[in-house]
Order: sequence, then C-alpha cells, then structure tokens
Amino acid sequence: MIIEDDTDIQDYYRIVLGKLPVEIVCAGNGEEAFLILNSGKRIDLILLDAIMPVMDGGVFLQKLRQEQKSSIPVIPCSVDEKSVECLTQFQQFDHIFIKTQGGRVLQNIVAQKLGL
Repeated sequence: MIIEDDTDIQDYYRIVLGKLPVEIVCAGNGEEAFLILNSGKRIDLILLDAIMPVMDGGVFLQKLRQEQKSSIPVIPCSVDEKSVECLTQFQQFDHIFIKTQGGRVLQNIVAQKLGL
C-alpha cells in the first residue's frame, strides 16, 4: 500500500512498482489507509509518507502498532531524512526511502522486503 497525499508521487510509485509482480493500493492519508486495512484487504508492505494532511505518517504508524498490525513492514518515504524523524521515534526501520533516490532504489527496497 502506498500512503501518500501527492497524487503525482502516487502515480510515479505506481509506474515504478508496476514493474514488480505486486498489486498496488493507494491512500491519500493515514485515515484512508485505515479504511483499506480494516476492509480486510491483505496488505504485505506499506510505503508511508511522513507529512500528510488528516492523519500524518507518525500518527498513522502509532495507531498501526496499537491495533496489532505490527507485522506489516513499513518503509518511510520523504523528501529528506529530517522529515522522517517523526516516524523513527516509534520504531527502527531497515530502509528509509528518500524520494530523490530514484525509482530503481525504490524497486530494490520493495523487492527485498517482499522477497521477490
């Protein structure tokens, strides 16, 4: 699942990750993401923007962990490392994707996390 408020970035992620054998679901903020999660749809990985309206990445991550969904891997995504500091206070991450790193880096991170 891609949780990102910028639809242009959502589209970019869809194009980049569309090259992998994955189904992509998008949410514009944390609140929309919880509607998808609570619908029963299987989610194997979350790309999480740090700064969003309605429910930002930090609040989403805190609620995700409280609701016993901690087994879903989360990859924080932002324009710079400073922006994801609000997420690292809740947990450590194997990967943080900085949006300027490019699509190939994102593909590799997602493929590695999903064992593709």
